[in-house]
Amino acid sequence: VPLLVACILSTLVATRALGMNIYQRVLERAGTVLSRGKEQNLLRALKVRDAMRHRVITIHVSTPLNALEQIVSNSQQTTYPMVDGEGLLAGVISLADLRVVMFEHEGLDDLVVAGELGHPVAAIIHPEDTLATALEHLSGQPFEHLVVVESDHERKVVGLLSHQGVMAAYRKALQREGLFERSSRVEV
Repeated sequence: VPLLVACILSTLVATRALGMNIYQRVLERAGTVLSRGKEQNLLRALKVRDAMRHRVITIHVSTPLNALEQIVSNSQQTTYPMVDGEGLLAGVISLADLRVVMFEHEGLDDLVVAGELGHPVAAIIHPEDTLATALEHLSGQPFEHLVVVESDHERKVVGLLSHQGVMAAYRKALQREGLFERSSRVEV
């Protein structure tokens, strides 16, 4: 009996100290993480296509600065995939890139083009990738959005994915699963 009590106590202490039981620890070492429960599994079950923006404004690499200003002023989008003559992904340009030259461009309207201001694509993602994978990519790149491309054509733009889009899809799934309830009260 003392040995049984000692085993139970050591298991409880180890579970508290590690934040998981010994079986979860073995699975984690093998690469399977169950400790975060159903909420984390939702991120692995949800797909990028569930959270991405499908209607995306793309900008041709040869678009002059004055046309860029017009496009940006009429859009809510903050990251723009740049496309080449074939309509395929050639880079990314953001509002931050444009702010640098927008206010100091006297006489440059027709000389500066999108391709000179943008960046090579840092990270892309596919519609069937998981939102867990998307969050990893979003945290490791400088833009507010990831460019979503077709799986069978790495340069064919099909959408944009933002952190807000991921969180909105996640929240919706939590509500659907009964794991998240909106509070009608605001606590101060």
